[in-house]
Amino acid sequence: MTSPNVGTIYGLSTAPSVFGGEFNSAAAGSNLNYNVLDKNIGRLFPLGKKAEGRVFGGLRGAWIDQEMNAYYTNAFGTTLVSNPISFHGIGLHGGGRADWWFTDWLGIFGRADVAMMVGDISTSLHQTSDGGQTYQVAISSKDQHVIPVFGLATGAQFNWRSIQFTVGYEVTQWINLIQTYDVVGFVGNPAKLAQKAGDLSLSGLFLQLGLKY
Repeated sequence: MTSPNVGTIYGLSTAPSVFGGEFNSAAAGSNLNYNVLDKNIGRLFPLGKKAEGRVFGGLRGAWIDQEMNAYYTNAFGTTLVSNPISFHGIGLHGGGRADWWFTDWLGIFGRADVAMMVGDISTSLHQTSDGGQTYQVAISSKDQHVIPVFGLATGAQFNWRSIQFTVGYEVTQWINLIQTYDVVGFVGNPAKLAQKAGDLSLSGLFLQLGLKY
């Protein structure tokens, strides 16, 4: 992004007064490494001639790494703001699922689950210039948190002999998983830290291939 002829870009992610706080151009990028492992046991029960339900419970483990980088440029040069966050935890997981079959091979399903995770969140806020050689801000912390997780999914399923193919849409919400810092005030006056918490929200289509035996 480049500032217009009559406008200015303000660095919302930068420390105040660093590089003047006003920039000619800005760019940003982010990535997410999402790993979740569930180990559950469940029980089926009939809901009717063409419907069945299942309740399940067990353990969930997760290791999630995410990072956002922002680059700002003005007459003083380029500054990089990096904010990596990682979570490693384990907790209880459970929920329920209902399946309705229109024919022997075509049906729909709905699923809801919840987890209560306990783990460490590591957060860093770094602002550098000179290709990463000079630090304006360097903050790191590691704290233990309890993270509630909620999930919903629905879709269609198809059976062919012992093979089951599922297509659906899933929404998952990790409460207060994103722990970040803001530097407020003016550097050297002194600067002050403000901590913020936000949710990690994921949604999208999924495909699943299973074998029933």
